Amino acid sequence: MGSHSKTVISAALTAVTRSAASTITIPGKTGQMNTLVAVEAVAYGTLESAVVGAGGLVELENDSVDWVPFNFYTEYNDAVTSTSSGAAEIRKTRFKVNQQLPANSTVSCYFTPIDNQSLKFSVTIHWIDGSPSGPLTYLKGGKGSAVTAATKAADHVTITVPAGKGGRLKAIWAVPIGIMEVAGTAPYGAPGGLVSMRNQSASPSWDPSDFYTESAEMLVAGAAHIYGTLNPTDLDLPGNSSAIADYTPMDDLTQYLSITLIWEK
Repeated sequence: MGSHSKTVISAALTAVTRSAASTITIPGKTGQMNTLVAVEAVAYGTLESAVVGAGGLVELENDSVDWVPFNFYTEYNDAVTSTSSGAAEIRKTRFKVNQQLPANSTVSCYFTPIDNQSLKFSVTIHWIDGSPSGPLTYLKGGKGSAVTAATKAADHVTITVPAGKGGRLKAIWAVPIGIMEVAGTAPYGAPGGLVSMRNQSASPSWDPSDFYTESAEMLVAGAAHIYGTLNPTDLDLPGNSSAIADYTPMDDLTQYLSITLIWEK
């Protein structure tokens, strides 16, 4: 058994809309089945003053097998001003998965940036020879609208699981998205807060299912990397049900929350 990886990078994107696909062609003999074991994405962009940074939604599709849904939000970089000192890491977002990957199939990668700066996304897929064993992995992301108060935003993110695609929820990936504060007194806070998840169709109940996201803080105006938080779970996730996230920010800066559900079927 061997391991393989293949990568692609998008053209520069300058709009907050779903872009045309970048594609990865899988080598091998017709009829050969491989196992997709990991996916990773990196968002490369120029930081701008007092706006959300580089990152967004990555969607992967396969033209030979049904991966849908298979999409997730990346981590991102953020800046207070464009002229202050500081640097931010550009890091990959990576998930271990278990999914079919036929030889001679094509993986199409779509990207929806969170900001209209010039931005490129790279995607790398990793696979091993041979068919997968055990449950298959699915991912689906969603995000809320802007909030500007340090109080609970009820029903902030709603993610609907397609009929026939339910299973066991294995993890919740949360990335708070927003701007660093320009006005005010240092230290400068970054997006982040309390996530409270529920699914009224799940049995047994998810309640309670709460966690805080990671965040960042600066003594002077600069830049920071906003890390995602991976909250492990083992929860019922029925098909045609809705997973709902309430979000309570730590600060009243303009921000919203992105959530990615990772489950097995």
